[in-house]
Amino acid sequence: MNIFEQFSKIKDPENFHRLETESFQNLPVHLYSKDCNGFYLSANAYQAIHSGLQDRFDMIGKSDFDLSWSSYAHILRKNDSEAMLLENSKIFFEAATIKNDKLLLAISYKSPLYTPSQKIAGMMGMSIVLYHGERSGIDTLAFQQFCDKNPFHNFLPLIASNATPLTKRQEDCLFYLTIGMTKKEIAKNTQLSPKTVEHYLDAVKIKLNCHNRSELIKKALNMICIQHRLKVYLNNN
Repeated sequence: MNIFEQFSKIKDPENFHRLETESFQNLPVHLYSKDCNGFYLSANAYQAIHSGLQDRFDMIGKSDFDLSWSSYAHILRKNDSEAMLLENSKIFFEAATIKNDKLLLAISYKSPLYTPSQKIAGMMGMSIVLYHGERSGIDTLAFQQFCDKNPFHNFLPLIASNATPLTKRQEDCLFYLTIGMTKKEIAKNTQLSPKTVEHYLDAVKIKLNCHNRSELIKKALNMICIQHRLKVYLNNN
């Protein structure tokens, strides 16, 4: 079962939260849920990066009017409401200007969430980011027409090709490597032996198809989980 099939089977907030914490944290996709008034119940790390906040938990209790895409919040709110009103899943093409005046284009799959008594509790969304960068030279209408002609599942390879196939320990060792630590320093910070750290990093090289330290660091800097941890690290140091 692919991630879209997992997502589309969810109907209640409890199962959505389980999927959000277990399966989607390191994927390059916005994954979120909101209550009926548009306030966030949950969000993943990738969305937090674009929202202008440091941590995904900072989004809880906020609405789109509080985030970096606030000038487009009324459109997002309209789309959310439409999915809840229809009581059915719906796909939207969404564009917004976010922090640093960057353009973000996404295709979003939105569905209602229900209480155990089958009342609408809010909505959940999965937004695949198609573009994030400078506004100049980007034909937003062409992007929208392209999305209209393609079913949502056609965009799933964009997620799969950027997924992070690392365990927590492997990710920890890789993160410390990217900030310049030696294997001994990584061992001290992770309470592992240097030999175990070396074993984890060798496993990461195989998973990411890297042949040396420089290749590994270069690829790590393009990974969502490492980017988020680096942002937090730099803000605290």
